[in-house]
Amino acid sequence: NTWTHTWDITNDDFCSWHGIVCEAINTNNDTTMTTTTTDTPTHIITTLDLSQNGLQGSLPDEICLLTDITHLDISQNLQLGGVFPSCIGDSLLQLTILYMYQT
Repeated sequence: NTWTHTWDITNDDFCSWHGIVCEAINTNNDTTMTTTTTDTPTHIITTLDLSQNGLQGSLPDEICLLTDITHLDISQNLQLGGVFPSCIGDSLLQLTILYMYQT
C-alpha cells in the first residue's frame, strides 16, 4: 500500500475515515442518526479528499458510484494517471468542485 493516509476498513464508520466528509440523511425526522452498514443508509459521502496521498495508477470507474459527492480532490498525486473515468461527467451530477492539479 503506497497511500500516505490509509483507511481502516474494519471500521464501519466510513465517515470517520481520512479525507471523507459525510452529510446525514434524515429520512424519519430523527436527529440522532448514526452511520451504519444496513440497507438504509444514514449518511452520504459529500467530499472525497485524496490529495497528497501517494496514489498510483488510474482512478477506478467505481468512483462514479459516489453520486452525491460535491467535492473531489485528487490533486498532488504525481503517480496518478491513465484515462480519467468518463462516467464522472455523466454520473457525478452534484460535483461542483474538482481539484486535480499536479496529477
